[in-house]
Amino acid sequence: MEPQIIPRVPTPVPILWFEFLLNQNQLETHLSDPDADPSASQLLMQFVDQSIKAQGNLETSVQVKKVRDLKILALKVAAHMKWNLGIIQESLPLYMVHKLLKDFMELVSNPELKEQVMTTSDRLDDHILMAFMLFNRWSVRVIIENSYPTKPPKITGPQAPNGNAALNVAGINDMVIKTVRDMTNESIQFMENSLSMARDITIPTIETIHKLSYEFPAFLEMSLSDHCHISNAEFIQQLCFDLGSYYFHCGQIEKTAGMLKKALDINSQVQDPVYCDINKQKLKGLCAACNLDFMPQGSQPSLEQRLASSLKEEYKGLIDLLIEDNILKEVTLQYRQLIQHDVHSKQPTSDLYLQVCTCNAVRQIMDGVPLNPKYIQMLKTASKENITFFTMVMNKDVLLKNNKYLILG
Repeated sequence: MEPQIIPRVPTPVPILWFEFLLNQNQLETHLSDPDADPSASQLLMQFVDQSIKAQGNLETSVQVKKVRDLKILALKVAAHMKWNLGIIQESLPLYMVHKLLKDFMELVSNPELKEQVMTTSDRLDDHILMAFMLFNRWSVRVIIENSYPTKPPKITGPQAPNGNAALNVAGINDMVIKTVRDMTNESIQFMENSLSMARDITIPTIETIHKLSYEFPAFLEMSLSDHCHISNAEFIQQLCFDLGSYYFHCGQIEKTAGMLKKALDINSQVQDPVYCDINKQKLKGLCAACNLDFMPQGSQPSLEQRLASSLKEEYKGLIDLLIEDNILKEVTLQYRQLIQHDVHSKQPTSDLYLQVCTCNAVRQIMDGVPLNPKYIQMLKTASKENITFFTMVMNKDVLLKNNKYLILG
């Protein structure tokens, strides 16, 4: 019997960056695939890199169009990333981020109106406001991040032209940092002026960015459904966090506290953010440094915080909280064991202690963790009331998890 030959499945060939120049509509379809190859980050770097290389050769209208199309493609990818500066900075070296954001500003705003743009930010069209806001937010981040000693930039993408790549990129980055520092006052002024804005705004999407050039009024004819809407609260919260971070960097604690308090106060109004991306750990640290309560106004404390409060209030509501956590599983078993030890140290023979042990035992059962033999012995000698309590906790947890099953005592 001849061996069966199984044909090899052909390996898909990754699409090349220049293919998107021939058909820009292909980009959106490509990026909609979560496993796109090349990825959004790879394409962003390739488009920016190629636009830089082609910038020095603009002798014909065809070459000018190629550079413009490469810039548009890069901005489309940035729009796909929801203009998230963290993601963009992870995808590109510093000088390429500078190029990308400058291209965005130059695309949407008339250079002759720069002074007006910087002084009347609250009255700008949304796409112009967003372009300048991204650039100035990024500038402030660069100032903060480059105030501390860092390792030389890691060269992971296309190498900068002319000479040693690492030295060349470091030199270009140093020039960009100096340029950004020289504009610090302008950046802060623009951001502070924008705090007075009271409207919701729209941000460019992958479908609309190419229609937003200041040279063409096409954006006036776009359908509202083409835009991505963000709330005023989301816009202002991100702005307050960025300004607060800068003020703290400058040692202006009172101004830092004012910005952070405003960001926390409107937190409950920010639902499913698209544009706002705040580092919660950094926010928590800044609040601690300014003696501010990190808990945003109008929000509920976590289960762990409520359990901690219960321990301080002579175990008020402790059992209800443990039963609630059996369903939500927000608190670790280790922390629950600490609570059990705390109760045992003060009330070793009380019904409360056995009930805490029971709640923890049920949590262990739900998590598939073997029970402590000591608890099994306690249960064998428990009163009828405590046996009933065990059954009640088990029934409540299983019913809430899956109402098809019921454990009967």
